[in-house]
Amino acid sequence: MMKFGKRVAAFAAAVVLMLGGGATASNAALADGFRVETVVSGVNVARDLLRTSDFQVAPTDRGFEFQITAARAAWKAPELHLGVYPIDQAFDSATFRAGTPSLVAGVPSAEDAMLRFNEALSGQKLVDPVHFAATVDFPVTGPYTVMLFSSFGGEVWLVGGAKVNTSEVTVLEPSYDSATSTLTIPDAAGQYRYVDTTGTEWAPRDRPYILDESLTLRAEADLNRGYVLPAGTWEWTYTVDVKTPTVTPPVTPPVPPAPPVAGPGTPGISAGTAPGEDRLLPEFEGKIGAPATAVPGGPVTILVGTEFAGKEIDVYVYSDPVFLGRHAVSADGTVTVSLPNGLVGEHRLAVYSGGDLIGWNRIVIEDSAGSGSGFVVGTVSEPALATTGSGSLESSTLLAIASVVLGAAIVGTRRRSRRSRA
Repeated sequence: MMKFGKRVAAFAAAVVLMLGGGATASNAALADGFRVETVVSGVNVARDLLRTSDFQVAPTDRGFEFQITAARAAWKAPELHLGVYPIDQAFDSATFRAGTPSLVAGVPSAEDAMLRFNEALSGQKLVDPVHFAATVDFPVTGPYTVMLFSSFGGEVWLVGGAKVNTSEVTVLEPSYDSATSTLTIPDAAGQYRYVDTTGTEWAPRDRPYILDESLTLRAEADLNRGYVLPAGTWEWTYTVDVKTPTVTPPVTPPVPPAPPVAGPGTPGISAGTAPGEDRLLPEFEGKIGAPATAVPGGPVTILVGTEFAGKEIDVYVYSDPVFLGRHAVSADGTVTVSLPNGLVGEHRLAVYSGGDLIGWNRIVIEDSAGSGSGFVVGTVSEPALATTGSGSLESSTLLAIASVVLGAAIVGTRRRSRRSRA
């Protein structure tokens, strides 16, 4: 009974030792894309040398973890060997005997695992089982087959094996709107990714990408996690139509030539586009006030009307139109222009505003004319300035002087009559 108790204690110590070593080596994450499809255990094992059970393989993102429970049945334990081969390799001890190259040959983690396993198995007493676990890291390039062999006295047996296959992903094509040059990347759930020609990853996000130049993307499966792409070409090119904006020069409307401007000191400027004499319709005669007479080169004050105060007007003298300048109408509704030198005879003064005729009036230009300070008006309503008939300011003045002289004569006669009476 005491002997059996010692064996149980030794077995427990061995189990703790080997699991601890496995945990230390296993720091990789399990890969959910790999699938363990076939597992064999205890095949072609000489039962009188080694007994095994519970052979298992768990793929990781850097290789795989494996575990097995074994007990030697003879005084000397056989030596164990680990091999990794392509997935189409058959489960057979002949693979090892033929010297088929293993994918983990020379891999430190694989060599270390088998060294520790063989030492633990050799150190165990007969029929005491050893549960061993370890991690093997190696570059995974596709599906593979794991086989564990035992050898003794020139013979080789297959202890256990497993086939690890990959998962084929379903690739979603990114969505591209050529009208707005926006690209939406679908969520690949970590099974694959989208990269451009520079190797830069385009990850999914909650808003589209806005492309400013053409782009080529391809899908890359995460083989470390056991995912592969389906057969075919998984690449897309998105073209951005960079349009050069067409610049239309602004159309500048033609500017009509401005009439020549004549100031008080520059009379006689001919109008290049003067209104024709046919514009002087009878119904516009007398719409402006003007003196009946004037002298060549002298000033003439024209009554336009207070409704035009502050506005600019153009003044012409006819019959051959001569532009007398553009002038601002004063607050009392008048403008003063200068007549051309050498202009004599009967003429007409015309006033325009923005090309529209305001009115015209007749004027006689004589070398012996008056000062030109009176107005001959038609319908212009300016009581302070307007006079009626054809009399001028000179006539009114003479009449006033005559009245004063006549009054003085009457007063003188009465005084003489009183003296004679006295």
